[in-house]
Amino acid sequence: MNLSVILGLNQGGPVLHPKKSFLLLLLLSAAVLSQASCRGGPCERVRADKLSFESRQGVASLTPGYQVEALVPLELLQDQMRKAFMQFREFSFQFNTLGQVGKFLGTFKLHPHQLALVNDNGQLMVATDFVVKDHQNNSLFNMGVQSAVMHAFEKDHVRFAVTPDAFRVMGVVIDEAAVGMLISHFRAQIPPTIAAFLPGYLVNEAAGLAIKEFKKIWARDIESKVAQAVAQHASVQVKLPPLPFSGFNLAAIGNALSLQLTTQAGTQHPLAPLSAVNLASDEIKVRMSGGLLAALGNQAIQEGLIPARYNTQGQADPEGSFVPGLSWTPSERPFQLMLWSEGDVCARVHLSALPQVAIVDSNAVVSIENDNIEEVWGPWWFEAGMHAFEVWQKTAEQSTDLALKVALAQNQLPLPLTPTNLTFGPGGLEASMVLAGQEKR
Repeated sequence: MNLSVILGLNQGGPVLHPKKSFLLLLLLSAAVLSQASCRGGPCERVRADKLSFESRQGVASLTPGYQVEALVPLELLQDQMRKAFMQFREFSFQFNTLGQVGKFLGTFKLHPHQLALVNDNGQLMVATDFVVKDHQNNSLFNMGVQSAVMHAFEKDHVRFAVTPDAFRVMGVVIDEAAVGMLISHFRAQIPPTIAAFLPGYLVNEAAGLAIKEFKKIWARDIESKVAQAVAQHASVQVKLPPLPFSGFNLAAIGNALSLQLTTQAGTQHPLAPLSAVNLASDEIKVRMSGGLLAALGNQAIQEGLIPARYNTQGQADPEGSFVPGLSWTPSERPFQLMLWSEGDVCARVHLSALPQVAIVDSNAVVSIENDNIEEVWGPWWFEAGMHAFEVWQKTAEQSTDLALKVALAQNQLPLPLTPTNLTFGPGGLEASMVLAGQEKR
């Protein structure tokens, strides 16, 4: 369109026509709005949406709940502690206060026999069983000692152990049949010439005194040694993913011990508690909330591990005007990728996807399935072209892959085990693993 005609330009100067002046006003207004499009209107909407997203991430840090859960079968923990417990060396003692009868009895030995973990109303207890044998190595009676299993949380591991103090506090429980077994043993050890003149009630009393004497011997000579030995051997350490943990809780669920961990990264959707668990004896499961994966992805963006800028073609570009943000919403396509531009083009892109992960040579390989461009704000030409670009889907795949690698410590699994299954779901990531060298056949 020739502006000179609209303005009425001629050699004698401009002559404004009313109708043409109105058209000029509309044209100039459109030009001004076009130039100012990134300073108001659509850009304000984009800017407000980005600020809203950032504020939601801040509120997420106040959401109660845990983001990582490691499920360890009690049997596995019990086996590890039992193997250590059986290394306890025998302890010898004599009944010195029983006079002549005690001399006939000779030396007794205390041997480790069994260890079991018990879930006592959510408190993890260890029950240790010892057997008392005579000088001919005949088993006389069993005795049990119980203790609370203590745990210590460090930044990269949790250690389960029996402490000497807790071991002593619980005391000793002697088998009810111990007195009868001691009576039989005493009668077998006393020479017949003496037994003929020894009233039966004295033998019975001697057996009862022996039990009392044993408890004194235990408290005086054995308890501290046993407690120290058990504490030294009955200890198991579980490694944790290299994440910024800030809190820890322990719970028994089904046949598993649940290590529930909170991180410093805020997430709007923590893990949903499990009501039942049934693990194989050599299986360990790790659950990680999708919100944590997204939070770690956003952290990776800030640290330069994930590109922080993209151009209008959806390609990583240091000069690009689009900045990304990751979130997780429990849904069919839970992974959310947001991109905002407040530069020459004011726009917002919202993509969603369901990440898929496969195990290849013990590494996690990510792909994107069921991806979708949920919504696009921007100029008509940008919106029309968005659906023709597959690069945006590639961007979502790359972001998910990098976020997962950060969560799993650059493709190393959260625990030093052999992976059997990795899956993404609405709640996040679930990894199933077995002890190295014990893969299921």
